[in-house]
Amino acid sequence: MAQGGQLIRNGYNWSNCGEVTNAVRNKITLNGGIISYNKSYWNYGAGPTSGFINRELNYDSSLLYAPPPFFPTTDEYEFISWSEE
Repeated sequence: MAQGGQLIRNGYNWSNCGEVTNAVRNKITLNGGIISYNKSYWNYGAGPTSGFINRELNYDSSLLYAPPPFFPTTDEYEFISWSEE
């Protein structure tokens, strides 16, 4: 969780992403969930020129009813928006 920032990969640099040693990695696996104030970046450029070729995201649905200690929660859940197609 990044309350006032974002999650980005180590060595991520906007100006010279492709010039960093090992800028492209094969895979990242994320278990649990990600919450950030700003958008999180894992890839840059077509191909990518920096980041991960493959991503595996495993959301832990138990986080809905059993959040980690000190995780901000409320007593109720509220629909903010809804749309049907």
